[in-house]
Amino acid sequence: MPRDEHQSDDDQTRQDPGKIEWVIGGISGVLVAGMIAFLVYQALDATPSKPLINVTVQNIEQTPVGYRIEFRAENSGGATAADVTIEGTLERDGQTVETLDTTLDYVPANSTRSGGLNFARDPEQHQLELRSTGYNDP
Repeated sequence: MPRDEHQSDDDQTRQDPGKIEWVIGGISGVLVAGMIAFLVYQALDATPSKPLINVTVQNIEQTPVGYRIEFRAENSGGATAADVTIEGTLERDGQTVETLDTTLDYVPANSTRSGGLNFARDPEQHQLELRSTGYNDP
């Protein structure tokens, strides 16, 4: 092919990929192959995991209408839980004096969500128990 008078040597060398392009292309290929391998491994992992919800008290404060218990629900399991029901109970001398519950829309795997319960009685004068009583699979 005859050479164009206006085409310089620099224009000819830019048409062929250089060493840097080959290195970057190789690294990109390895990263893509690694991601695909990881996704296949996750898809074939035969260990089914379920949600595991642990509820802890974060704060107790008095309000004009009672006492607010702020809590954190932590899902340390490997699956998302939907419609997570959190129950709070106040007991005194072995007798339940007040029970409340609330529902969290969802708690993803290995994450936390926060919420609150509004009691009429002072939780500091009673034994407080918070727990997750149920969930749905999304």
